[in-house]
Amino acid sequence: MKIKIAEENKMKIELTLSAVNGSAAAHTYTTYNDIIGVIAEIERRRVWTGLTVNLRQGTVVYSVSGGSMPSAYKYRRQVTGITLIRGSSAWYLVGVKQASLWPAQAGYAIMTVSPGADAYLVAQLRGDYIVRSTVQSK
Repeated sequence: MKIKIAEENKMKIELTLSAVNGSAAAHTYTTYNDIIGVIAEIERRRVWTGLTVNLRQGTVVYSVSGGSMPSAYKYRRQVTGITLIRGSSAWYLVGVKQASLWPAQAGYAIMTVSPGADAYLVAQLRGDYIVRSTVQSK
């Protein structure tokens, strides 16, 4: 599966989510706008804004829906796990699966960048500081 995240694919995305979620609606990704929200959150991250456009391509995001629940709730709940990949000019939905979380767990997103993007980000970070060598005095 590889569905471009675009308005013209809204119905296809929502049907894909619905097929995986079944009757579960709470704590799941169910709409096109849910996916747009995940992308917006990733694009607000400092790491993302530090990447040049060409280094963003190939970034993979795995995101799990759902907020934390009150501790009185004892059971695991069904949530949705999605995998997104950044193309040269757009995001693509490449995976959707059922997942589950315990009440104390909240949804999350993990971003994986290429080795080239990692090297670039490390170089940018190191531009903000220098390493002091330790000098022993006698």
